[in-house]
Amino acid sequence: LPALHALTGCDYNPAFYRRGKKKPLDIVMNCPIFQKAFADLGSEDYNIDESFNTIERFICHLYGLKKIDDVNRARIAIFYKTYTVSDTSQPFSLNVRNYDACNLPPCQSELRQHVLRTRYIASLWRSAHTRMLNDMSPTDFGWTNVNGKLEMSWFIGNQLPQAYEDVVITPDVLGETPDSGMFPLQYCHNIMK
Repeated sequence: LPALHALTGCDYNPAFYRRGKKKPLDIVMNCPIFQKAFADLGSEDYNIDESFNTIERFICHLYGLKKIDDVNRARIAIFYKTYTVSDTSQPFSLNVRNYDACNLPPCQSELRQHVLRTRYIASLWRSAHTRMLNDMSPTDFGWTNVNGKLEMSWFIGNQLPQAYEDVVITPDVLGETPDSGMFPLQYCHNIMK
């Protein structure tokens, strides 16, 4: 239970938006594989690479996607489900500018950092009754030291997929300044010339 509590949100780790505590507990109680993964999560010999796929599958279940076991695919499935055009004669009628990404599960990179923090927290709680707490460093488990204070490391790696970075054109690439008054559509028009 300590690892489940830490993963689903506690004072030291953020919660999954609008997922609560009861639904995750029900999912774990009905699946021995998830029970074992959470029981092992706070242990000293826990290997994140061995059980990360199980935690990913749990997160997919938490978001109602029992047939998907990859959080990145789950994010896409939820987005498509929300914004699939039902009337093909009006393909541009949906407004996706106001989409709230809080409704999506975390990406794999973010989930990995979340699980690292969960492991650290659960390990501390599991050894709270002992005289010596574990010797793990929080900077190895999802936090960074910034000016003597611990801050969460949200993910490691690029924020955007490389394919997206290849297509997005920024003003500095075109030699434009922010006050040049050009809009993104004008950037595309200039490239086409």
